Amino acid sequence: MRILGIDYGDKKIGLAFGDSSAHVAVPLEVIRNEGDATLQELSGRIQAEDIDLVVVGVPLPQGNHSSVQLEKTRRFIVA
Repeated sequence: MRILGIDYGDKKIGLAFGDSSAHVAVPLEVIRNEGDATLQELSGRIQAEDIDLVVVGVPLPQGNHSSVQLEKTRRFIVA
């Protein structure tokens, strides 16, 4: 199974690729968060790279993360 991992941020989004059969995950790149254009880019990449599963990291509202960032990430997930 081909997996795309996403670390969502207001300005940047980190991407990683995982393969469940090889039990490996590697960082891909960091892209700029440009709203709808970024969503379209990610959608195209998911189709082009035959991704089976997308996993989005959710910040815990403690330490450096606030509940505000958690809500932004949730909105990103449902977009």
